[in-house]
Amino acid sequence: MYSYAYAYLPASTASLLASSVLVFSTLFGYFIVKKKINDSVVNSIAIITAAMTIIALDSDSDRYAYITESQYIMGFVWIIMGSALHWLIFALVVSFCRITREKIFSCCLGATGHGFPICLCSPRLGSLSVGILKR
Repeated sequence: MYSYAYAYLPASTASLLASSVLVFSTLFGYFIVKKKINDSVVNSIAIITAAMTIIALDSDSDRYAYITESQYIMGFVWIIMGSALHWLIFALVVSFCRITREKIFSCCLGATGHGFPICLCSPRLGSLSVGILKR
């Protein structure tokens, strides 16, 4: 998801939108993991939301000439969805660790380690299946 977003958005816009991860980590942490929200988190969310609003209002200044309106909007959608999905998975892993009473650090490290081979192999298998990587 991030790759599509970075293909359609400038790096400055995409990295600022990727910082929306704080908003999703707070929401999923509050609703799924039952973490408390303090004042500094609320302040950070307000600043990030204001910055994303300013970018959305001034979107013509940084758009590449060859990117259409729909591609630019899809870049926004892909990066926000990527941030949300990333932290949803993380919150579910943390809640699973609490259910199994395993230490959260070792559980999250194990979940990351088990997912790595899948993330490493799946693009290669997809490329082989459509014939991109012919020998």
